[in-house]
Amino acid sequence: MRFITMFLATGVLLAACTPSVLELDVGTCFDDPSTFESVTDVPIRDCSEPHDNEVIALDQMSATTYPGDDTVISISEETCVRVFDGYMGVPYLDSPYEVGWLSPTSDSWNVGDREIICFVYDPMLEKITGSV
Repeated sequence: MRFITMFLATGVLLAACTPSVLELDVGTCFDDPSTFESVTDVPIRDCSEPHDNEVIALDQMSATTYPGDDTVISISEETCVRVFDGYMGVPYLDSPYEVGWLSPTSDSWNVGDREIICFVYDPMLEKITGSV
């Protein structure tokens, strides 16, 4: 069994004043945020420079009401593992990288946040240089 990390984004702050998380797109590289309690922005990096993570997919949750933390985590994990092979070109279990995600919280859901941002990182927490 692989260790999968997840991060929850707080969309109230996200939608109001932090453009860097909103600017994340597939292929964007970024460093870890200063805190994982409530991710509102991340340091975006050029992929040719050392960085912690690379975005591999964006997906929108389709539920009309907040499905609960456990369901959001489950959907995020399933989504990010499912898209991994297509982006990376190798099966998840054969790769040296792990998946993580930024996903809506109940607060961010109330302001319209439905996005799951899937990313990969080195589980040894070594910096990655170049696109994965």
